[in-house]
Amino acid sequence: MKKIAIIGAGQAGLQLGLSLLKDNYAVSIYCEQTPESILDTPAPGTSVMFDDALSIERKLNLDFWQNSAPQIEKFNFSICLPNGKRLMNNAGKTLKPFQAIDQRLKFSVWMKTFTENGGKLIHQKVTKEDLEKIAADNSAVFVATGKELFSQLFETDTTRTIYEKPQRNLLVFVAKNQKEGKNFRMDTMNVNIFPVGGEVFIVPYLDKNNQKTVSILIEAQPNEGLDFFKDLKPDDDILKVVRQGFRKSLPWIADSFEDIELIDKKSFAVGAIRPIVRKPFAYLPSGKIIFGLGDTIILNDPVAAQGSNTACRMAYHYYNEIVNNKSQIFDETWINRTFEPFWETTAKYAQIINTDFLKPRSFQLDAMIGFCKNPEMLLEMMEGINMPQNMYQWFGSAKTIQQKLASYGVSKFTIIKGKLYLVRNIIAYVLGKKLHLST
Repeated sequence: MKKIAIIGAGQAGLQLGLSLLKDNYAVSIYCEQTPESILDTPAPGTSVMFDDALSIERKLNLDFWQNSAPQIEKFNFSICLPNGKRLMNNAGKTLKPFQAIDQRLKFSVWMKTFTENGGKLIHQKVTKEDLEKIAADNSAVFVATGKELFSQLFETDTTRTIYEKPQRNLLVFVAKNQKEGKNFRMDTMNVNIFPVGGEVFIVPYLDKNNQKTVSILIEAQPNEGLDFFKDLKPDDDILKVVRQGFRKSLPWIADSFEDIELIDKKSFAVGAIRPIVRKPFAYLPSGKIIFGLGDTIILNDPVAAQGSNTACRMAYHYYNEIVNNKSQIFDETWINRTFEPFWETTAKYAQIINTDFLKPRSFQLDAMIGFCKNPEMLLEMMEGINMPQNMYQWFGSAKTIQQKLASYGVSKFTIIKGKLYLVRNIIAYVLGKKLHLST
């Protein structure tokens, strides 16, 4: 049998392994966690999966939660300031629902499915020395883990890596006892954009206990108004800090989260991610080649929810290239022939949209005003996050944005008026903050 080894049991690694089993490959996945122990790890990212990625999972018979997870059918989009002022808002319905599954649950179930279908799940801490033996015993080795030990084996692609450091400080947690209200419902993802501050995402969620809860992700620009958790200590009451932050910065929705509790003590994480792109292959000292997959070589900030979606698409693309490789020789020529089309058709656009939301340009602010003025244009944005290559066609230039606004009947006067309102409030906030700091 054709033998493939995968290091890492996440979205990309497990999906690729499960796919290859269907084509009679002998697949081994190496990971430190068991299906049971992974449930006791810290909170993962929110991991929103949009319809395009979910359709791949459905095609592979891996979407096990269609009937149990909250089906997210709406967006509630707001432009705000950290002082609690909600400047603009709109809500709209998606074309197709999407979902967010606790990766601890998802990967636990997928691990069990993998072994039930004949895969070999090896629970061990893999070292660089182990990689040599694994590479010698298999036709190809795919490293699909974000662990620094392995990702550093792959050279940074300086032509495709934009940032030298993280752009946001991150806090993510999974909570229960949320209450529906005027501005929060369990079929709606709340997207709150703070031009000075960062972003707050509130996502209906199926947690590791198969309960319908919420995952809340706070993306704070360093040292700005949302960065209220930067000095958080392990023994601090994280939810007390969050409630205070919500009352101050999101008062219109704070009531829905006054009684929330963590689903367990480990269900939160604080950190920062430097978006980075690495070369898709590396050579071991022996001369054996290994291939990167998922977060190992493409790591995005979660601001535009491209992480799991890109990993899903990448694993599916690699799967097809593996089974269609008639020679079954996996070398530098093969990986370049595999990775470059994926970058050019998919990953590049995910990175562009990600960057556009981290640092929107002035003309993109016009589009965001349009999202708040026209529900059909808001739908266009939602579908653009689902399919970044489509959003790129119009979100990337002032000319195409103006054409898009005009096509939805959003006048230039409306945009100018809205922009003046936003700028006036942002300037007043910044000046007020400076005055406060000086006194």
